[in-house]
Amino acid sequence: MKSLLLALPAALFALNAAAEPPSSKADGPLRSACPRIDAALQEALQPVALRTTPRQQPMRVQFKLNGAQISEIEPQGGSESQRIHVRRAVAALPCYSESEQRLSFSLALSRGG
Repeated sequence: MKSLLLALPAALFALNAAAEPPSSKADGPLRSACPRIDAALQEALQPVALRTTPRQQPMRVQFKLNGAQISEIEPQGGSESQRIHVRRAVAALPCYSESEQRLSFSLALSRGG
């Protein structure tokens, strides 16, 4: 079964596998502003992960959130194609913040065997 791994702060999630819910320690500004980030990124990035080499491609992503507006999306690591897909996925995230924030997270795209 192929899988997509997303390593978000203090948690590792695998598509089509049981995943531990994030601990309360992981409920920081990112999860407060974007409570559905795990599911949204997994859904959006699954096709990218299936085209990724079997080894993990770690990435770090930073973005600015003001209200529901996401901007200045800066993925680092991975291939150019992966960065394009990650930018699109992050831009479509259902997030909201009362004030402007810079948020970041790490993820690893991987094709499981």
